[in-house]
Amino acid sequence: MSSATKILDAVRADLDSAVEPAYRAKIAELVPTGITIIGVRVPVIRKLAQAWHQANKNVTPDDAIDLLAAAFRRRCREEVLFAVVVLSRLKKTLTTAHLKKIDPMIDRIEDWEVCDQLAMNVFGEIVAGDLGETARLEKWATSKNPWRRRAAIASTTVLNQKGRAHAAPTLAVCRHVMAEKDSGVKKAVGWALREATKSDATAVHAFLLSWKDTAERRILNEGSQKLSPAQRKSILA
Repeated sequence: MSSATKILDAVRADLDSAVEPAYRAKIAELVPTGITIIGVRVPVIRKLAQAWHQANKNVTPDDAIDLLAAAFRRRCREEVLFAVVVLSRLKKTLTTAHLKKIDPMIDRIEDWEVCDQLAMNVFGEIVAGDLGETARLEKWATSKNPWRRRAAIASTTVLNQKGRAHAAPTLAVCRHVMAEKDSGVKKAVGWALREATKSDATAVHAFLLSWKDTAERRILNEGSQKLSPAQRKSILA
């Protein structure tokens, strides 16, 4: 693979041709971030990334990680999302060693869009293949960086999707942020608990009941939405 910078230079030309000024204004409001937004829709980015991958089938996970690192350095939303899609297309070959290599990049995340795309399509998929990595997510969940905490929680949603049923490790990660104050992290906790409910409603109910008097009210409310009316009442009453 040619250098990551050269690849991104070429990709940027394609991205620039797909810019929508009106969309740029809309996404800038929806996704507050410190990085540059040029205004390309996610389906277009995904299509470009898929086409690039088809033309570069020899790309390795390490190549894709280098591409992601370069995109983070360039600080352009669309380039970062392009690199995330390329990396996610290699998820079946990603290992815990790759997660360790990506780990430092989490501190470069500046918005929920990039955070959740990486969590759902990369981090979570790796952890689903090796539940021992739940310990890493627990460590992230205690970080002072809210994006690292959100990444930890959002990653657990994958553990209870696509036929997977891993409520216990999800709850193990969530326990670290039940008193969370950051609104974005609280939203992710509610999301993770709703997904875990699909796997084990009894376990989620017992977990939330144990936090009834100490957890953030929003987390209790949003996290219990998929429980039965009786279960919800016992938590929210």
